[in-house]
Formats: sequence, C-alpha cells, structure tokens
Amino acid sequence: MSNKKFDEKTSREIVVHFLNRLKTECKNQLSLTSQERLHYLINLLSNDPNGAETWKTTYQMTFDKSFEPQVLISEEEVFTTLIGFCARQTHSWKFNLTGLMDLLFLIRYRPQEHEKERTIWKEVVIDASRETLL
Repeated sequence: MSNKKFDEKTSREIVVHFLNRLKTECKNQLSLTSQERLHYLINLLSNDPNGAETWKTTYQMTFDKSFEPQVLISEEEVFTTLIGFCARQTHSWKFNLTGLMDLLFLIRYRPQEHEKERTIWKEVVIDASRETLL
C-alpha cells in the first residue's frame, strides 16, 4: 500500500467509494446478505453521524490513537479500520457480513489472487488523493 495519508472524512469517503464499487463490480463474490448489508454500511459511513463516530472509535481501538482534526492516517490504516468497522457491525448488530469480511481478508492476505479488487482499491485511493469523493 502507498504512503499516502488521509484525514478522517476522506478516509470514510474512500471506504464508501470502495464499497460502492465492490457492490456493483464484485457482487458475484459476495453473499446476498453481504450485498444487502453493503447499502446499510455505505449509508452509515456517508450520511449518519453515528457512523462517523463508530469509524473514529474503531480507528482508536485498533491503533490506540485518537482521531484529532489534524491526524492523517495511512492507506493501510484506512483498510485495517474498514475491516474493524465491518467486524464491529457484525458483533454489535449481528450482521452476517461473512462474504464481505472474507473478501477483505483475501484482498489483504492473497493480493495476487484478487488483482481486480486490489485495483479497485488503488483507483479509489488515487481518486481520493485528487479530490473529495462524496
């Protein structure tokens, strides 16, 4: 992953854009339940103040650092926070995100087998480096 750094809002925008693209371009790799829950996750991260707070809390719990306004986080931290965020939704709301969680772990740990998804992630990160996505 790159050395690019992002603020809290941009990190959420990256994830929203990535999840939107997964929903349309990789839906055959996701369970029907995961596909249905993606809409909720996208809305939570983009439109719900509770989602923004949960995102910040997930980052803080994962990295033992708070999200201050001047804090910038790496691409790796954004992806790790995405995994943690989905895990929290699974735990808190008993969401079945198995297909999505499997795909996220495969993107991270078997990148050579998931070039399409990694390319989507890279494109989203490059776009975020240029402009605001939401």
